[in-house]
Amino acid sequence: MKNRRRVSTVLAAFVAVAGFCLSPSCSGGNDTVSAGLTATFAPYTPTPSSLSVTLQPGAASGDTFSVRVAVKDVSNFFGAAFHVSYNPASAAFVSMDATGSFLQGAGIQADSFKALVATPGDLAVVATRFQNGTGTIPGVYGNGDLLVLTFRATASTSGNSLNFASPKEVCADTSTGCTAVTVLWSGGLLTAY
Repeated sequence: MKNRRRVSTVLAAFVAVAGFCLSPSCSGGNDTVSAGLTATFAPYTPTPSSLSVTLQPGAASGDTFSVRVAVKDVSNFFGAAFHVSYNPASAAFVSMDATGSFLQGAGIQADSFKALVATPGDLAVVATRFQNGTGTIPGVYGNGDLLVLTFRATASTSGNSLNFASPKEVCADTSTGCTAVTVLWSGGLLTAY
């Protein structure tokens, strides 16, 4: 139970230290929109293996595109904290949506999901369950979309890599508390014309 509280405390501190920046000027990219851009996102790993966290294409419309953070076959998934890096000269973070997350259910609080621009081109993300005082909130089988990140292409690019960056960690709920799980992390490539 001590480890569960430690992970919840670490994830909560991550959110608190990073702060909340919701204004458009904090989107982490060039706020100038180039008219007529069409954005496309292609994953580096289109067919993820077990024990992986990958960026997969979501909906796209004009210069706006969504990236699904997909988890594959992680038992007792309790939470994750990670960064997504990108070139802010040609992309800007718009929003995060966790309404379809496999993590939803018991143990989810209003602040269980956060995404904010730490610095231009560096998006900090937290998605976790929070343990109660008696340690009875279980992990879930991690298989599907953890959350969806939406970006806007702000300039033409033949290749803007969206990659997971450190620090990054997946936590599984075990009989001894939360334990870090080794997973494959894989991003993808934005093109916009």
